[in-house]
Amino acid sequence: MAFSAGFACLVATVWITVISY
Repeated sequence: MAFSAGFACLVATVWITVISY
């Protein structure tokens, strides 16, 4: 669960970065 949450957070961060770019 913790790993999934961390992975989801990472994906969200990357996604936001891509959108901002």
